[in-house]
Amino acid sequence: MYCTNCGSPRSTDVSFCSECGTAYVVTALETQVSTVPAPPQQISLPSQEPVNTAPSRNPEVVPEISNQTQNTASRATFTVLGILLGVALLLFIGIQVYTQATGVNPVTSEVTLDSARIEQAIADDYAGIGVTATVECPDPMVAKPGESRNCIATYLLGLTNNVAVTVQNSQGDVTWAVQ
Repeated sequence: MYCTNCGSPRSTDVSFCSECGTAYVVTALETQVSTVPAPPQQISLPSQEPVNTAPSRNPEVVPEISNQTQNTASRATFTVLGILLGVALLLFIGIQVYTQATGVNPVTSEVTLDSARIEQAIADDYAGIGVTATVECPDPMVAKPGESRNCIATYLLGLTNNVAVTVQNSQGDVTWAVQ
């Protein structure tokens, strides 16, 4: 309990406040609820801002958070962070495996094309018209469906053509045209 005049802690077995000398009047309510602190009061002094005269809490009454509770909270936080990191890592690995298996990056929709296969197919088309050509394409060749990448076909004493290779779909089907 606290003094209603100055807010200092008081003992239940005394009749006067040891700080300000105010006489205590014990009521039936005070005897039943002796652990409830007095509400804060505002006092305005002439040349000062209002002063809060709420009694200071008795440190013996204020519950403290035990080290065990703090350790449990820290452990729970690290567990959640660990789970989130694990899920992110699995997602990353899954995207990498899918990209390697299909040649398609599911995040960017880019297709990784087989440059050697495309070079051979273009060279075979040149051979179909009686021209021997060597073809060089970027390696790795990565593009989204609808995008084109350039390859260079070299034939007849070093003459060259640019060949535009266009990705048709996410399966890696392509078309090409000499430019």
